[in-house]
This record gives sequence, C-alpha cells and structure tokens, in this order.
Amino acid sequence: MGEYASPVAKLSTNNRVIAGDRLGTGLSDPISFRGHPRSAWNRSVRAVIEALGIGTFELLGHSLGGPAAGGYAIDHPVSVKRLVLLSPVGISPPLPPLWNLLMLPGITDIMGAAARLAIDRQRR
Repeated sequence: MGEYASPVAKLSTNNRVIAGDRLGTGLSDPISFRGHPRSAWNRSVRAVIEALGIGTFELLGHSLGGPAAGGYAIDHPVSVKRLVLLSPVGISPPLPPLWNLLMLPGITDIMGAAARLAIDRQRR
C-alpha cells in the first residue's frame, strides 16, 4: 500500500476497504488484452467483488485508476452506489502532451513491467 496506507487505514476504521493495484500495474501480474484495457479492468473488479460476495459498493479511482473506476461504474451502474474520482487522468486540467501517452493501449503494460523490474532490483 505504501503511500496510501494512512488514507486506507483511516477509511477502514468505519468501512470495509479493499485496496488493490489496477490490473497490470504496481505489484500485480502483467496482463494481455487487445484494444483498450477497460474490459480487462472490469473483469478484474468483477472477479474480486464476486469472490467476496459483495453486492453494491462505493468505488474510488485515483490517477489512471480514475478511468478504470469510471469505466466500471458506467458498465455496472447497479453495483456502484457511489463513484469517487481522485485526480483522474483524462478528466483533470489539461495534461502535458507526453502524459496523454498513458492513455494508449499497452502503455500500462510497459509501465507495469518497468515498475516490477525496479522493485525486483530494490529487493536484491
């Protein structure tokens, strides 16, 4: 959880909180998909809520997780009671041109692989 440990701990004092990496980033395994990653992200969220027996829930997306959370809420409006977007990429004030590259399909795979390599090197 790293930098998010404190907010997650605060939220979890009165709520059940499930926090995870967006599929294919952070410490999660790489994923393969064709086109935009939205359907893969949706499947991963759906798998978690079904495995835990969750009916409706509040969903928060931060940064590039914002479009992922927003896409899930659009596709599953009955499941998501409330959607919270915290500095979502693509909705925030105009971004530097290079940041728009983050929205291209496959870029998150490359970034996730680079992050895992960096973490592996730090562990050695």
